[in-house]
Amino acid sequence: MNKMDKEKDTKVGKNQIISGRCEILTEIINSLKDIYIKGNENQKAFIETIIGVAIWYIPKPKNFWTGYISIEAIKSFLDKTNKKPTLSEEHNIPRKSATEKLLMAKGELTAEYVEKQYLSKFCKLHYVTSEKNKRAIKFQKTGVYKNSKKVYKETNIELIKINTEQLKQIKQRNEKIIIELLNKYGINKLQENR
Repeated sequence: MNKMDKEKDTKVGKNQIISGRCEILTEIINSLKDIYIKGNENQKAFIETIIGVAIWYIPKPKNFWTGYISIEAIKSFLDKTNKKPTLSEEHNIPRKSATEKLLMAKGELTAEYVEKQYLSKFCKLHYVTSEKNKRAIKFQKTGVYKNSKKVYKETNIELIKINTEQLKQIKQRNEKIIIELLNKYGINKLQENR
C-alpha cells in the first residue's frame, strides 16, 4: 500500500470513528435527558462532566483548529528560559456548555445532528497558554458562561489569526516569524504578559 492509500484509509477510519462515537454519544444523551432535567444542580454538573469527557474523546477532524492563537502563547516560544513551551487547547465552546445545549435540545437527538454540531462547533479550538486556559475555567462553568468573547475579555486572552505554516514556525521557535507576527499586531516582544 502506498502513502496516499494509507492516508486515505486513515482519513476514512477517523471519519468512521467520529461518526460511530457521535452515534453512541447520541444514544447516551437521549437516555440521560430526563434524568438530567429532573436532577439537582450537582447531579446536572456530574452528567455534564461525563458527557463533556465523551466529547473530548471523539477524535478531532482535520479542521479542528480555528486558526486563532493567543499572543501570550506566541510569546512563550520566544522565552529562552522556557525550555519546552506548550500550547493548550482552548475550546471555542466549552464542553460543559456543548453538553448542556445537547441535553436541553427539544426532542430526541439524531446521530447526524450530534455529529454536525461536533464537527461545526464543539471540536473547534484555539491555542492559548496553559495558565490562561486554567484562568478561563471559572468563566466557563454552567450558569456563568455566556460566550467565548466574554471569557477571553475577563481573562485577558488576546487571540490573533495565523495560518498553519506560521504555527509550525512558532513551534520551531523561529524568532523572525514570531517577532514579525507580534510587530504586525503592535505587540512589543519585551512587553510583559498580562
